[in-house]
Amino acid sequence: MYAINKDSESLRKHKGLKFITLSSNKYNYRMKNQLGNFTLSEHTEDSIDDFDIALQKSTTINDLIWKIDINYVDKLDLEEILSDLEIMGITHSIAYPDIEGYIEEAIYKTQLSK
Repeated sequence: MYAINKDSESLRKHKGLKFITLSSNKYNYRMKNQLGNFTLSEHTEDSIDDFDIALQKSTTINDLIWKIDINYVDKLDLEEILSDLEIMGITHSIAYPDIEGYIEEAIYKTQLSK
């Protein structure tokens, strides 16, 4: 999983990205539940990855893009991770509050009971 650090020190010094939140989008439940933002690129690089590389070269600060690895060894580890996420309110049906999300969550919970 990747995340963009909105409070990046290198981004504060060199600009290049704006974060846009659409709060009036009451009918897009996915966007609302995921608390997502859009990015507006104001840099000359072809992608945010390339912009991040350019920032690292010019500032030696590596804090714009975070890579988050969720490692698990077996099914029990995965079940514990997903259980922890559920306790935090992060489930398929919350992130994707539509028929697809409900189906994914039902399939997951059905497989757990086997």
